[in-house]
Amino acid sequence: MNQTSNWLSKRFELSLLIGLTLAVIIISLSIGANGKHTNKDDERVDVTPTEWIIESPIVFSAEPNEAKPSGYELFAGKVVQVTQTSGEWVKVNIFTYDGPYDGDIWLPRKVLTQWEAAKAQEGRLREGANVYAENGSMIKAPSNTPIRIEESSGERYRISAPGGFTGFIDKADFLPNPFSKNY
Repeated sequence: MNQTSNWLSKRFELSLLIGLTLAVIIISLSIGANGKHTNKDDERVDVTPTEWIIESPIVFSAEPNEAKPSGYELFAGKVVQVTQTSGEWVKVNIFTYDGPYDGDIWLPRKVLTQWEAAKAQEGRLREGANVYAENGSMIKAPSNTPIRIEESSGERYRISAPGGFTGFIDKADFLPNPFSKNY
């Protein structure tokens, strides 16, 4: 073999080796720590917490893209706080009323609508608000706790709060957004 063809052969082998090494690196970068193929859309990205509203009832998932949602149904008008995204999915914080839920809650982004006070079915009581029992007598209101609107009638809402509390409030005493600390 002459020097020129030997040099070309070595150059070809080196190019092939570099190309294969780059291919291995690229493939390795596209596989996550769990061995599954990932891409930018699957990446979980923390975001500044922002409030949104669920447009229609939906059963939540414990993970993005879960084949069958494993959670329970969240009602329309529920205020959620988005804290993370993964493709078309969002991880949210919620307030619970029947008991605590400690797992992750993921929803498809398309079921959320921008937060508007008029759409919110959760919030807090205005400080000093009166709460009434079914018979109209005043009852002690839960202090600084989130409340849920169960029903609207005339100038009042029927509300519920954690621990099984129920009562009626004047609509003017409802402050939408249970996440707000500015009340």
